[in-house]
Amino acid sequence: MLLILWCVIICGSVIFKTSRIYTSLIVLFGVLLFTYSNDNADSLNYFISYCDLKSGKNPVFSGNALSNLVFYIAGLFNDFKLSRFLFSSISFILIYKGAKHYTENVNVVLGLFLIAPYVIDATQVKSMISMSVWFYFSYYLFEAGRGYNERVNTIKYLLGVFIASEFHFSYVLTALYVLVIYLNKKKLVITACIVNALGFTAFGLTKINAFMDIFSALSKFQSAFLRLRGESILVTETMYLYRIRTSAIFYIILLISYILLIPVNNLQNVKTVNKFNLCFSDALGQFVFKLNIATLVFLPLLTISMELYRLQRDLLLIDYTYLAVLLFTYKFGAVRITFSNIWVIGIGFILSFYYLFIEAIYGNINTVFLPLFHMTR
Repeated sequence: MLLILWCVIICGSVIFKTSRIYTSLIVLFGVLLFTYSNDNADSLNYFISYCDLKSGKNPVFSGNALSNLVFYIAGLFNDFKLSRFLFSSISFILIYKGAKHYTENVNVVLGLFLIAPYVIDATQVKSMISMSVWFYFSYYLFEAGRGYNERVNTIKYLLGVFIASEFHFSYVLTALYVLVIYLNKKKLVITACIVNALGFTAFGLTKINAFMDIFSALSKFQSAFLRLRGESILVTETMYLYRIRTSAIFYIILLISYILLIPVNNLQNVKTVNKFNLCFSDALGQFVFKLNIATLVFLPLLTISMELYRLQRDLLLIDYTYLAVLLFTYKFGAVRITFSNIWVIGIGFILSFYYLFIEAIYGNINTVFLPLFHMTR
């Protein structure tokens, strides 16, 4: 029943893309489902942290200062689920406010978010709130890149990075995204290629061969997924290669998605009557593309820490926002549905369901996906 309701709410978000009532419904559903889900892969670790902080001990599974503070507050009320409620409600508020910075089509962003990374973040709680903090403050980086109060907005963005890192330390690396202000797309691509070449060479020719092998696997889509299925997530070395391969496949899907959006952008140039919206969507498209290129520099670091793949995954929110902005230019809803809008929404579903599959269904269906819908109590 919850799974069906989840599907209905996601579909409705595309139709009622600006309705505040529907926004409230999405947020209420997401927060309650998150709060009362249990028995996922990480729930025991978080419960232990809650118990340790409640009793005044140093937590065995130590988190950062702000995440520990949330568990401590929940401990004061003797209610572990309060911690999940606080994590999820704060996250949804920040995602809503962050999306409103960019577009009126907030429900499209929230609906796609409910597919991924929401389902995964119901397990990885600290990652969700770190992502939402980063997403909210990303607008200041965008404005700095457009030349508006560059110094002030950059400082505001870096303040957001600091806050996000106090929930999950890996987000300290998002400070590197400041490079998108100073480097154009060509320089970012060259930088990413150099970093990857040096990084994988440094970590051994065997890793570089395994990384390059995915491109031959991608000659057949089925072959690529057979290779993924052959990896055992229980082996640390193999898990590194698995993450690198799935990340590389995602970037290829993302690149194809941007190519498929070219006709939509061209159509926008012809049909739009609001030049401000056109300039804004073009600037946002450049910003989002450069952010995704910037995350490529983290690929070699996956051989050191598996935490860093979340930085790539959590950029999905900014990708969804760009798609929602493209819809803003057209009349899309229950009355008029255009081919270009179906195209844009289709790309959004491809990106979100890809990550849902590799993170929450493939190999994790009993520890990540099903607990959210079938073990809620």
